[in-house]
Amino acid sequence: RDVRGTMWVEQIRRDAAYALRQLRRQPGFWSTVMLTLVVGIAMSTAMFAIVNGVLLHPLPYPHADRLVSLDGLNYKGEFVQLRERSQTMDIGAFLGTAPVSFTGRGEPVRLEAARVNAELFEVLGGRAYLGRRFAIDDTRPGATPVLLLSEGLWRQRFGGDSAILGQQLVIDGVSHTVVGIMPAAFRFPAGAQLWLPLVIDSGNRFELWMTNAFMIGRLRPNVAFEQAQAEVRTLVPSFREFFPRRVREDYGQRATAIPLHKQIVGEVRPTLLILLGSVIAVLLVLCVNVANLLLNRGLSRERELAIRSAIGASRARLIRQLVIESLTIALLAGVLGTVGALALLELTVALLPADVPRVDNIAIDGRVVAFALGVSILTGLLFGVLPSLRTSAQARDASPLRIAGSVRLHLSDRRLSRVLATGEVALAFVLLVSAALLVSSFWKLMAVDPGFRAEQLLTATVAPPEFR
Repeated sequence: RDVRGTMWVEQIRRDAAYALRQLRRQPGFWSTVMLTLVVGIAMSTAMFAIVNGVLLHPLPYPHADRLVSLDGLNYKGEFVQLRERSQTMDIGAFLGTAPVSFTGRGEPVRLEAARVNAELFEVLGGRAYLGRRFAIDDTRPGATPVLLLSEGLWRQRFGGDSAILGQQLVIDGVSHTVVGIMPAAFRFPAGAQLWLPLVIDSGNRFELWMTNAFMIGRLRPNVAFEQAQAEVRTLVPSFREFFPRRVREDYGQRATAIPLHKQIVGEVRPTLLILLGSVIAVLLVLCVNVANLLLNRGLSRERELAIRSAIGASRARLIRQLVIESLTIALLAGVLGTVGALALLELTVALLPADVPRVDNIAIDGRVVAFALGVSILTGLLFGVLPSLRTSAQARDASPLRIAGSVRLHLSDRRLSRVLATGEVALAFVLLVSAALLVSSFWKLMAVDPGFRAEQLLTATVAPPEFR
């Protein structure tokens, strides 16, 4: 193995096995270290899983980085004009989800429906799981009412029966023909259980410029985002001439394009990043705590390491042994921490506010496991390197014949231990003050007088079909 240059693999294996023997030999000490690390790794992994699912996970559409949301535009007429004039993107229109009544098959139920036009599916690249998507003719005035079901609703309500295609379903008192099933990955707009055609009558000027429509676009090939943004800001103010009524003087000045991913997660991004930074700070406090424990424990191993040094071990060899011990413990804690993160993540997701976007994407996937592995290795290095350097230096300078059974904390070690303890207290104090400020702000918000008595008051939403 020396000739092949693979002896280091055998040495690492032996050092890891020795670390496991140390774990069995001193279960009390190492259980304390393990529990400390498991708590920190579980919290940081669970929080990263949330950040990954909400912020980092790409949107489930082809070329999602080219999707933009058109902000500050609200009318169908604006969609018609942009669709005809835009040179930088293809545009689709939609209305957000709204409750509809599904009747005629058992008990009536309320479902969340979104109205979309045929172009939206082209923009998002969404293909039907079964059947077809909306065609242009489905969104013309007077067209036969049709609908698309989400895969989740199809399986839950209709047992995944493909015979539902072509059947009639009564939505808000109107019969609609089921023409397709959209796959589970298609979740636009968020929360939609079924889709209805968004009818746009280009010949009805009043209807175009008095009824709502929201828009998203896909950048065309070789078009930069800044070009689309500039085009929107230039074109929209000129649409004022098409309105059948007078509009405000600053109409269109705030119209712009923003990346779709940013528009979906923009409001929760700062909060999630603050929470992730907080749990990483907690993990750092725990690493400093463990480093201090190992620094003091290293004194009890001074005789052992001095003997190893006396029989030929170099300082680099001693440092490697101590670091591999720390990494072995950290990796074991990482495995247990990942398992703990599964339970912690389920609880945390259940406690998230209902308006947090993309909750369905939160899961322990390969990226989260890689994060847990990286955090474990980094944690092992953080709490293991400094004690290893100090302990190995003392062992090289000491004689195994002069080391008694008792150990004495050197002045430099006391200083280093105090520095670590001071850093730990300082980090903990920062976290404590931050938490106190957040709790204080929340308490003040809860104490705001709304101007009425809310006790024993109920609200109800009544949404009869529009044609009635």
